[in-house]
Amino acid sequence: MGHAKFSQEDFLEAALAIIAEWGVSGVTVASVSERVGSPTGSFYHCFASRDVLLGSLWLRAVLEFQTGISAALDADDGLRAALHTPAWVRKHPDKARLLLLYDRKDFLKGEWPPELRKPVAEMTQRMEAGSRRWARVIFGKEGRDELRLGNF
Repeated sequence: MGHAKFSQEDFLEAALAIIAEWGVSGVTVASVSERVGSPTGSFYHCFASRDVLLGSLWLRAVLEFQTGISAALDADDGLRAALHTPAWVRKHPDKARLLLLYDRKDFLKGEWPPELRKPVAEMTQRMEAGSRRWARVIFGKEGRDELRLGNF
C-alpha cells in the first residue's frame, strides 16, 4: 500500500488561500481539489465533507493562536500574553483574517460534525481556563468583573 499523495494539510492550506482570495463561499470541494491538483476522491479521503474541512481549518487557526497566549499565561506574563496577538497577526495574516472576519457559524451550519466535537469541547475548556488565568494575571483575581474586563 502506498502513501497518500495529498495530505489534510494540503487541503487546509488550499482552503485558507481560497478564503483569503474569494471568501468562504469560494470554498467548494471542487475548488479546493483543483487548487491542490488532486482528484475529488482524494479530498473525501481526507475530509468527510466541506463542513469538516472548514471546521477543521477554523479550529486549527484558533488552537494555533491560543498556544502563544497559553504559554505566556502559564508563565504569569500578562504583557507577553497581550503582545501575542499583534505578533501572531503579523506572522499569520491569512489565519488572523480568518479569525477576525469569520465565526465558526460561517463555516458550519448547525452542530459540529461528530469528528470535531471532542476537539471543540477541549478548545472551549482551554479558552475558559485561559480567561480565568488572564484575569488572575492582569487583575490578581478571577471574579465576575475581572473575567468580564479580561475578555475585552
